[in-house]
Amino acid sequence: MGANSKKHSSTRPVPLAPEANNSSASSNTEKPPAKKAPPQTLDDCAHCLKDARERLITAGYQAKYTDEQQLAKVKNNEVSQERFLVSFQTKNIDPDAKLAYQRDSKLVPIWATSFDQLENADTDPKLIADILGTPYDPSKDYVLHIIDRGEKGDLFGQNTLIPTWDNMQEPTQKYLGGKHDSAVLSEVMTPEYQKQYAKHIDTFKDAGLNEFNADHQKFYAESLSSGEEKNFLARHNVRTEIGANSEFTGNGLTQFRQGSTHYGVVETLTLENNPKSISEMENVKTIILKPRGGV
Repeated sequence: MGANSKKHSSTRPVPLAPEANNSSASSNTEKPPAKKAPPQTLDDCAHCLKDARERLITAGYQAKYTDEQQLAKVKNNEVSQERFLVSFQTKNIDPDAKLAYQRDSKLVPIWATSFDQLENADTDPKLIADILGTPYDPSKDYVLHIIDRGEKGDLFGQNTLIPTWDNMQEPTQKYLGGKHDSAVLSEVMTPEYQKQYAKHIDTFKDAGLNEFNADHQKFYAESLSSGEEKNFLARHNVRTEIGANSEFTGNGLTQFRQGSTHYGVVETLTLENNPKSISEMENVKTIILKPRGGV
């Protein structure tokens, strides 16, 4: 028990308040550290990542938000409005490379998250991949593209959304409505059909087929009933044209492959039509990622 809890001598008057204890008083009145100001520039973001590496080495990865807080962020849509977005990719030295693979339709679907969401992962590619729920190949080099959308958010991605099942309905119909029945597209972009689609992809891969090979897609689809063939081809076209693979959660969050939280980060999806290459974008800073302990 503390000193203030001891009984006082009968010859000593009881004080009106506990006697001052300099050590305890200072600890009781000590103010919490001031909240760090958010980055204002791309260079600020780079410095924040250096600080994050120090914290990572000292204390390991600490998720910035709980699962409950992340679900609330999905609901209020705040992450899609944040100034700085980050895109995790394998290193590409092609000067014409864009923030994502450009489809034949000129569409470039950029699956990303905000800098704030990923900051605590610093520049460790394996950890970032686990948080994003994406495969990691240690034989490859990875980068993090930090995108500054500007103070008003008008430099990039004005149509950025959080990819939930509901939010994916509009772009799915917009970009694929001319190729597939509207009702079928609506049906396959649901959590119920996602379970069936995941089973299809497992079978597809077990057969040694390539998800992006049109002949392989046709070969597999022809093994299905006519109704399921339409469903599979529609859903797989969403995957190849927009994204949303067989691990897509549909709740706006990635699946964390390790750690104390079930989810990783709030995802964002930006759909750009024939955008500039990364080398032409003045509002992008590329960070070379190095594993912890790497040189």
